[in-house]
Amino acid sequence: VGAPFAPVGYGFAFPQNSAAYIAFSQGIVRLKEEGEITKMLHKHGVGPKAEALIAAQCPLNDGSQLNFNDFHGLCIMTGAICGLALVVWALRTTVCRHGSEESADGQTKT
Repeated sequence: VGAPFAPVGYGFAFPQNSAAYIAFSQGIVRLKEEGEITKMLHKHGVGPKAEALIAAQCPLNDGSQLNFNDFHGLCIMTGAICGLALVVWALRTTVCRHGSEESADGQTKT
């Protein structure tokens, strides 16, 4: 086993004494030589140099790409709506229980 090409946090596991790793290694080398790995890194923004690759691909952020910070408002709105739904559910559950304590003629049981 030689030195790793460029570790990026993934790997392949093969049974001990398996020859399958040779085909995978050759495929990885071929993809690397043809530039396919770099294309995938650029396309998906992954790998150890993802930030540099993204910056090289789009040096000026013209606002055409979304990032995590663009979703803060959505997260806050979703949380607020879920919280409101929980309050409404709790109130309805309480009212339904209170209503079931009344008898059919409208008098409250004691």
